[in-house]
Amino acid sequence: MYVYRLEEFESNDGTKVNLGDLTVIIGPNNAGKSRALKDLSEITTTPSYGLNAKVIKNATTSVPTDLNAAFEAYAALRGTDSAAGISVNSLNPSLQGTASMNWGGPPKVVLESWRQGIAQRDKATIAQVIGSRLTTHLLTENRLHLLVTGPNVSNDNPATLLQQLYLKGTQKELELRQIVKATFGVELALDFTLPTELCLRVKDTLGPIPPDPRDAHSVLKELEKLDNQGDGLRSFVGIVAALLVMDRPVCLIDEPEAFLHPPQAHALGRLIASRSGPSKQLVIATHSADVLRGVLSVKNDISVVRIDRIGDANAFRQLAPSRLSEITKDPLLASHRVIDGLFSSAAIVVEADSDARFYETIFSKIHPNADIHFVSADNKQTVPRIASLYRDLGVRTAGIVDIDVLNNADEFSKQIGALNIDEAQTAQLTQAQSTLAKSVTGKTVNERADALLKAIEAAASDLARVSTNGDDSATDKALKRVDGTIRKAIDDGKPWADAKARGVEAFNDDGKAAFETIFEICANAGLFINRYGELESMLSDVGLEYTSDKRNWIQSAIPLATNLSYPSEKRAFSFMKIVDRHLFPVNKTQ
Repeated sequence: MYVYRLEEFESNDGTKVNLGDLTVIIGPNNAGKSRALKDLSEITTTPSYGLNAKVIKNATTSVPTDLNAAFEAYAALRGTDSAAGISVNSLNPSLQGTASMNWGGPPKVVLESWRQGIAQRDKATIAQVIGSRLTTHLLTENRLHLLVTGPNVSNDNPATLLQQLYLKGTQKELELRQIVKATFGVELALDFTLPTELCLRVKDTLGPIPPDPRDAHSVLKELEKLDNQGDGLRSFVGIVAALLVMDRPVCLIDEPEAFLHPPQAHALGRLIASRSGPSKQLVIATHSADVLRGVLSVKNDISVVRIDRIGDANAFRQLAPSRLSEITKDPLLASHRVIDGLFSSAAIVVEADSDARFYETIFSKIHPNADIHFVSADNKQTVPRIASLYRDLGVRTAGIVDIDVLNNADEFSKQIGALNIDEAQTAQLTQAQSTLAKSVTGKTVNERADALLKAIEAAASDLARVSTNGDDSATDKALKRVDGTIRKAIDDGKPWADAKARGVEAFNDDGKAAFETIFEICANAGLFINRYGELESMLSDVGLEYTSDKRNWIQSAIPLATNLSYPSEKRAFSFMKIVDRHLFPVNKTQ
C-alpha cells in the first residue's frame, strides 16, 4: 500500500539529504534550522512550492502509482463530490483552522486533472492534493494555542486538534493522560460536559469522574483549565496530542524543547523517537542536546543533519550514525557533554577543566558572544579522539595541548593521526619532533640527586618542627607540604621541566626552528600547541609566575585573566587569537 513520505531534500549549498523515519536537524543558533523546516513544509504542501524558500531549495516525496492508490491508502484525500466540483475539508498543516479546498468543475474533470498531475509527477499537484492534507507542521509560535478551549465538534470533520482528540475516543485521552502524568506529574481530563464547549482540565491527581456528562460537569468545572497553565505544559501537551491523534504520515516539529526543562525535553525526545516509524515519519529541528539524547536513547537508526552558517551561506552535513552513537554510548564522552558541541558554532577541546575555564575567559575577550563549546578531555591523550569526532560530525574544531605533547614520539603520532594532513606533512612533523627532542636536556643525575636530597632535608626539618607541637591539623598540612616539595624536586629534574615552565625558549636554535614547523602545520590542521609551556606559564608575563601546582594557580589565574584589558599582545591573547582565526576565518580579530 502507498505510504506518503518525504524522501530527500536539497539544501541551498547543494547538499542532498536523505530523510528516514526520523530526521533531526541540529546546529547552532541562527544557523537556519527553523527556516529549513519551514521551507520543507512549504515546498511539500503548497502549489507555489519554493517561491519563498531560503535554506532548502527542493524536496522530493513518494508518489503513488496512480490516484486510486492514494485514495485507497488515505480516504481523507477523496473529499466530497457535488455538481459544483470536489471539496476537501481538513485541518491545515499547522492544525489551526480548516483548510477548505474547492475544485470547481465536473468531478470527473477534476479527478482527471489530479491523475495527470500525479502521473507526470507534477510537484504542485502532489503538494496541493496530497501533501497539504497528509502533513502536520507544529510551529513553536502556535503550539501554545493548539488545545485552547473552543467549540465542541458538530460533525465528523474536526476543525481543531481538541475536536480531533474528542473524536478519537477514550483510549487516546488515556494515553495522553499517562504521558503527561509521567513527565509533569499532573493529570488531564477532556471536559465535554457542556454541549457547546471542549476544554482540557488539569489536576495533580484526578478522582473518579462520573460517566454521564451532566453529572461530571459539577466535578470538572472546579478544575483548572489547561489554557491557564505554564507554557511548558501547554507546548508539551500540544505536541503529544498531535502525535497521538493525527493520522497524517508526516509530522514536522520545530524546536520541541521550547519552554521545557531539560528532563522534560529529554522525555519528549524519547517519545518522538518511539512514535516514529515506517507509517509515521517525523522531522524535527532542535537546539537541544537533551532532545537529541532522548532520541538516541531510544533508536540509533535516525538521520541527523547539522546546519551551520558560514558568512551568508548555510552549510549542511548529514552525520554518520556510527559516530553519533559513540557520543551516547561511551561513558567518557557522555559525561563530558561532548554532544553539546554539536549545537555550537565551534568547539575547543582542551586537556582539563581548568584549561577550559581559563581559555574560555581569554577567548570571550577576543571574540565576545562567540558560540563556542569548550570540552575537557581529561588528558591530552583524549584530545585528538574528541576533536576528530567533532570534525567528522561537521563541527569547526580546535584542540589545545601543552608543549610536553612533543615529549613522546608515540603520543605525538596519535595527535597528528587525528589531523587531516597528508603523508608528506606527517613525515615532516615526525622529523621535526625528533629534532626537537634531541635539543631538550635536563639536569644531570648528580644534579637531580643533589636537588632531591636538599628538598628532603628541608621537608624533614619542616615536619620535625611542626610535629613536636602536638597539633594534628598543623602536622597534616606539613605532610602535604612535604609531598609537594618532594614531587616538585623530582619533576624539576626531568628533561622537560624547563620547557614546561618557559616553553619554546627552553629549546636550542634547532629545537626552536623545529617547533615553529610543528606549530604551523598543526595549527593549520586545528591542533594548537602551547608555545609558552604548560597552562600555568600563560600569565608569567603579567605577574603570575609559573608553578606546577595547577589547582592553586587556577584560583589566581581566573580573576587575573578576567581583569586583563584587551586588545593586548600578552601571550594568552596572542595564542588564542590564532585559535580564533582558525575557527572563524571570515571574522578575523584585529
